[in-house]
Amino acid sequence: MTLAQGRPQELSARGAKSHHVLRLLILPYLYTSLLFYAVVQVQESTLGKVYVMHQHIRLVGLVGALIGTAAYVLQGSRVRIRRPTLVTFSLFYCAFVVFDLGLKLARGTVQPGAAAYAETYLYFFVFLIPLMLVMSDNESSGQSMIVERGAFRTLYLAAMPVFALGYAQVLLNTPILSLGDEAAGYVVQVPTRSDIGQVRAFSVFGSAFTYGHFVTLVGALAASYLVLRGRPSRRGWFTALLVASALAATSTLTRNTYVEFLLTVGAVVVIPFLLRKGWSNRLLVSASAGFAATAYGAMVAFFLLVRLQARGLLNLSTFEIRLTNVVAVVERYIVGAPSFSTLIFGPGYIQGEKFADLQGIHRLLFDNTYVDVLLFSGVVGLLLFAAFFVAMFGYALDRFRRTGAYWWLALSGMYFSYPLVAAANIHTSALYLITCMVIAYDMLARRRTGLPNRNAESRMAAKPVAQQ
Repeated sequence: MTLAQGRPQELSARGAKSHHVLRLLILPYLYTSLLFYAVVQVQESTLGKVYVMHQHIRLVGLVGALIGTAAYVLQGSRVRIRRPTLVTFSLFYCAFVVFDLGLKLARGTVQPGAAAYAETYLYFFVFLIPLMLVMSDNESSGQSMIVERGAFRTLYLAAMPVFALGYAQVLLNTPILSLGDEAAGYVVQVPTRSDIGQVRAFSVFGSAFTYGHFVTLVGALAASYLVLRGRPSRRGWFTALLVASALAATSTLTRNTYVEFLLTVGAVVVIPFLLRKGWSNRLLVSASAGFAATAYGAMVAFFLLVRLQARGLLNLSTFEIRLTNVVAVVERYIVGAPSFSTLIFGPGYIQGEKFADLQGIHRLLFDNTYVDVLLFSGVVGLLLFAAFFVAMFGYALDRFRRTGAYWWLALSGMYFSYPLVAAANIHTSALYLITCMVIAYDMLARRRTGLPNRNAESRMAAKPVAQQ
C-alpha cells in the first residue's frame, strides 16, 4: 500500500492525532505493563486485594491492538507499509499463536485456563508489534528528521524512584514492599539470596531478574547517548544515569542480570564500530547467536569440569538444578514425545507455578526460554520464535542505520544480549514490550520537514540526529 498525496494540513493533523494516541493510550498501557507490580502493590495496600491482574491488562491491550490495526487497514489507500515482508511475517506469527492455542484446546491435553495463560505469558506483546510497525510506517510517510527533545524523559524520571527503592531493599536487607502470594494475585519470586542471607533488589517488579530488564534498558539508553556523543550539556546527566543503572544492576544480586547488562552495554559500544567496518545485519545477528552458543557451552563445560561448591557468584548449585531439569524435560517430553504431532507442535506445557496450578501438574523448573517455547509450541513454534527474533533484530539495526538515533542503538544492544540471556533464564515477551516502547518514542521524536517524498527516508538517513 502507498500513501495518497494530500495537503500539508492533512499530514500535520494526522501526525498530531497519532501522537495523541501514543501519549494518551499506547505509552501509558506499555508503562502499566512494564511496571505492573507497582499497580498490584497499590491495589493490595489500598484495597486489601488484587482485583486487576496481568491477564486483565493484557486482554485490554489485545482488544485495543486488534481494533487499532483494523482502523489503520480500513483507511485504504492512506495506509503505507514500507516493510511488507516484516509486517506480513509478524501477522503470520500472530496467526500461528492463535492457531497454536486452538490446537491445544482441540486436543484437550491442556486445560483452557492453562493454555490461555501460557500463550499470553510467552507471546502476548508479539500481537502489538504489527500495529506499532504500521503506525511507524505511516508516521514516516513524509519527509522528516529525528529531533530528540527528552523523548525518554518519563522513563528516566520513573527510573529514579525505582532505582532508589531497589537500593534501599539491599541496604536495609528487607523487601520493604509486600511479597504477596498466589492467593493474593501475585508473588515476588526468590526475593532473597539464601546462600548469603541478603535480600535482592526487585524494586516494583515480580523478581530481581525482571527488574534487571528495566535496569538494562535505562543503562543501554544512557550508554548509547554517550557512545554517539550527544549534546555535551547533557552528557553529565547520562553519565550519572549510566552509573545509577550499573549500581541498580549490581543490587539485583542476579548473575543473569549481570550478564544482560554487561553484554548489552558492551554491544552498544561495539555495534557502531562494526557497522562502520561494513558488517551486515546478518553477520551481527550471527555473531550474537555464535557468542551465545559459545558462552553457554563454556558455562556447561565449566560446571561439568569444576563443579564448584562455593558462595556467591561461584555457587553453581542453582545452575546444576537448571541444567539437570533441562535434560530431564527434553528427554521426557521432546525425545520421548508420544507422537509426531506432539513433537512438531509441542505437548503444551511451560515452566511456572501458576501454569502448574491451572494445569494440575507438578511445577516444572528449568529456566531456559528455548526449552520453554519448544515444550509448549514444539519444533514449529521454536523455529518461528527464532525467525521472528531475527527479523526484529534486523529491524532495530536498520532503524539505527537510517536514523542514527541512540534509542535504536540501545535496543540493538538488548537484542544482541538476548540469545545468551534467554538460554539461562525465561525471557520472553518483555523484549517485545520494550521494542514497542522504542517504536513509540521514535515516532514522537520525528519532525516533519515537508511534503511526502519517496526519497524522504533516504535523505533522513544522511542527516545527523539532532540532540536537543
